[in-house]
Amino acid sequence: MMALVWVGLVVSLLVTLAVCGLLLARKFVALLQAFADFVSLPAILDGVHRADPEPRPRPAVLRPRGEVAAERDARRVRSHERRRARREARLARGRRIVAVDVTARDWFSS
Repeated sequence: MMALVWVGLVVSLLVTLAVCGLLLARKFVALLQAFADFVSLPAILDGVHRADPEPRPRPAVLRPRGEVAAERDARRVRSHERRRARREARLARGRRIVAVDVTARDWFSS
């Protein structure tokens, strides 16, 4: 009787190991497939080429100082203008929010 219990336990252990091994093998095959897809992805992206190279700006250290300074000043002026326009838009929006329409009849009662 005791031998049958041990045989049953060994058989169930072997079946469990076989099922786990099968599942592990299937996961490994899926991993290899995903790895193959990952490796082939740069090959797809390498196929996309531009007709002409992108124009690269000349480094600032190789350009005349006056040209770089003028460019920086122009960028600073544009930045200040954008900041001023945003501030004006915020103020106008705030004024519209808190403005009271005095032409309405019952503006003072709620």
